Amino acid sequence: MEDDAVGVMGATGGVAVEIEALGPARRRVELRGSLPVGWSGRLASGLAAQRVSIVRGWARDRGGSWDAQLELELPPSSDLTPALVLRLTEPDAAPRRAALSGLELLDHRLVRAGADVVIEIEAADGRGLLDRVLRCFALYGLFPREMELETTDGLVHDVFTLRSMHGGAPEPATVAALASKLRGISLS
Repeated sequence: MEDDAVGVMGATGGVAVEIEALGPARRRVELRGSLPVGWSGRLASGLAAQRVSIVRGWARDRGGSWDAQLELELPPSSDLTPALVLRLTEPDAAPRRAALSGLELLDHRLVRAGADVVIEIEAADGRGLLDRVLRCFALYGLFPREMELETTDGLVHDVFTLRSMHGGAPEPATVAALASKLRGISLS
C-alpha cells in the first residue's frame, strides 16, 4: 500500500475491514460486524507471529456486532490486507500462540461491575503480550466485551471488560480463580 493511500476495504460474511495508511509502517485497521468468539485473541496471535505491534486501539461488542479500531506498527517491507485480517480472526485460523508462561504484569486491577469483570493491566510491552493476556482470560472462559489498548514508551496500559463465552456474568469462583492467577503473574 502506498503511504498516501486512503485505505482499502473488504467485507466478508457481514464483517467489514478498512485499512488506512498512517505512515510508512503505521496502519489503522477498523473492523465492523459479527465476529466469532475469541476473534481478538486469534488476531493478536496472528499479528504477533508476523511481528506486527498493536500500538493502541479499542473494541466494543454491540450485542453480537463488533466495532473495533487498532493502530498497528508493521515491520519493514510488509503490509496487511483486509482478507488477511479477516482470516486471522476466524475460528479455524492456524494457531500461532505464544507461551503463556512468559506473561508478567507490572500491575493489575480487577473489579466487578454489574455482570462484567473489568481488568486493568500494566506491563512492559513485548511481542505477543496481548495474545498471552487474552489466552489467560480464555483459560477461565472469559472473553472481552470491550477493550481499550494503549502502548506508550514501551509500557502497556490495557483495560478489558469481560464476560463468559456466552455473554453472561462470570461465576464468582471463576473470578476468584482469575484474580489469583493475576496476582501470581504480577510483579507488584
